[in-house]
Amino acid sequence: MPIKILFIEENEAKQEVIKLCLQQNLGIQYDIIADFKEIDATLNAKAYTHLVAQAVVKNESVLAFADATKLPLLIINDAELDLSEISYEIVKSPLNYAELFDFLVKSTPISYATMEEYAMDDEEFFVKLKGLMVDEFKNNLEEIPALIANNNLSELKSRAHQMSSKFAMLDLPLSALLCKEIDVNILNDAEQQLKNMQILLVDVEIALAQLQ
Repeated sequence: MPIKILFIEENEAKQEVIKLCLQQNLGIQYDIIADFKEIDATLNAKAYTHLVAQAVVKNESVLAFADATKLPLLIINDAELDLSEISYEIVKSPLNYAELFDFLVKSTPISYATMEEYAMDDEEFFVKLKGLMVDEFKNNLEEIPALIANNNLSELKSRAHQMSSKFAMLDLPLSALLCKEIDVNILNDAEQQLKNMQILLVDVEIALAQLQ
């Protein structure tokens, strides 16, 4: 699914570290707020897929708000709270991209149910199908950035069209829907759809990590 993260961090220096971390993948959409009191208004204004927050902000604990957001949560526990009894992912500052990406992979499950049904209990065929999907996603992850840079709209349209069915097969319907949007609109709305293709690459990378 197209990733959009809401970060909650009051420290301006740590906000800059977050921005620097996200420079490693320009396809990840995000916003940063500095207070838990802004959560409701922010979530009502925009749709997010994940939440990354300091354990304590302005003397308030993220645990008081976590369940209400119903979003996958990564806690940055610089306050060193005892969080041994909770199931959320936990890291400490400075947040690095590897930790963030690992959180995104763990909180974006895929399903093999459709692939297994398609393979009709033929394990050899299932493994072959999975391998072909891995190869396609690897190639796209390696080649699409250059296609974007070179404004190769027709090839990007073709890649999006091909990936739509793969995402649907992995039970990632929002990713499949983004593929279809790119496929239908890229020739007439190149600027927006090139941005969407950059966003889609995040989904490709996450799906590939799950498949391997």
